[in-house]
Amino acid sequence: MDLIELVTQMPLVKDWHQAIKEHRQRQLLTGLASSAKTLAIASAYRKFKQQIIVASPNLYYANQLAEDLMQVTEDVYIFPVDEVLSAEMAFSSPEARAQRVMTLNALAANKTGIYILPAAALRKYLPTPELWESYRFHWQIGSEINWQQLAQQLVLMGYQRESMIAKPGEFSIRGSILDIYPLTTPHPVRIELFDVEIDSIRYFDVATQRSLENLEEVTILPTTELIFSKKDLENGSIQVQELLDKRLSVTTEQTNKDFLNDYFGQLIASWKQGVPGEVAGMYADILYPEQTNILSYFQNDALLFVDDYARILETNRQIEQEEAEWQTQKIEELRVFPEQTLDKSCSLFFNKRSLLRHFSLYFKREWEISGLKQFITFNIDQCNNSLVKWVFSKQKWIVGRNKIKRLCFWLAMNNVRKN
Repeated sequence: MDLIELVTQMPLVKDWHQAIKEHRQRQLLTGLASSAKTLAIASAYRKFKQQIIVASPNLYYANQLAEDLMQVTEDVYIFPVDEVLSAEMAFSSPEARAQRVMTLNALAANKTGIYILPAAALRKYLPTPELWESYRFHWQIGSEINWQQLAQQLVLMGYQRESMIAKPGEFSIRGSILDIYPLTTPHPVRIELFDVEIDSIRYFDVATQRSLENLEEVTILPTTELIFSKKDLENGSIQVQELLDKRLSVTTEQTNKDFLNDYFGQLIASWKQGVPGEVAGMYADILYPEQTNILSYFQNDALLFVDDYARILETNRQIEQEEAEWQTQKIEELRVFPEQTLDKSCSLFFNKRSLLRHFSLYFKREWEISGLKQFITFNIDQCNNSLVKWVFSKQKWIVGRNKIKRLCFWLAMNNVRKN
């Protein structure tokens, strides 16, 4: 019996699982801390094998939870979004973008798993699932490619066209050869065509241009979660022009008028040519009229687990305050419009009836839940003591298995101090 099975066999955990199975709305779990919380989530995933959404207060806690869960199951996905909007807009690491792309790809494929979403991820505007699906390419030997539209499609997927590729996120087309370097493959990919049909697919080395491995198939994903259709860009250019005209009508200084015309004129021209540009994310509310968020990608029977609801709401308030300050600064810099809404409050999503069907909350202590009503409460604090007894009884076994040793350590030390 492993740790997850031990947790699953506990009477209160069984009652909690039964409540989920019977589709009872809103369960409240107390007495969980650190690794015990990880094991409770893992036990639910093992029991139901459904998509599980874990809403986390911030990116730091989301990364910690993901790291712990990856010690006990491989089916863990995270959608990392920084709480500081200025940092998120200014710089996004390739690793974070790759994680977001892989998470959306898993959701588009309806994969089961534990999906960890920090509060900022719930606020972020995204393309519709239908649009995302249309920009995922799965090519095999013999597949046909629309060569005339390929370059435009790859640009809309976030790739940059170069004469020769050097780093992830670039592509080049030379004759009937496509070189492309996705964020999600270990090496760049070279695809050779015979007319419009794929003749060969292989990994190659960027430095030497030598082939490394022949492939039968390859999946090409976008380089960013923010992808746009040509229609989105065309409609967006019209809306930006309307907002620009409105802003110019109340602008008195000629230097400001010149800047507005120059800055947004270039943006509009780029969008009309089908090129989103690096700053398109600042105008996601304009380019995504449906204002979709990541919850639209999940199946209807997905389970929603909320890790510390009060702290999520507090994070949401802090994000809104910092976002208002950032937007005020950008309005003064003449780079955004006052009418824009950069994202949505994550508190709105917890009120949707479709989500409350499978709604579980996690808190460490009972005093934190004052004011929460209409929840089925499970206080499984005694779970910790049972786990500690199991840890010490299997001490030699744990030492030989480092993957769960760290999971058990906090529980053991915490309860030793109590006793």
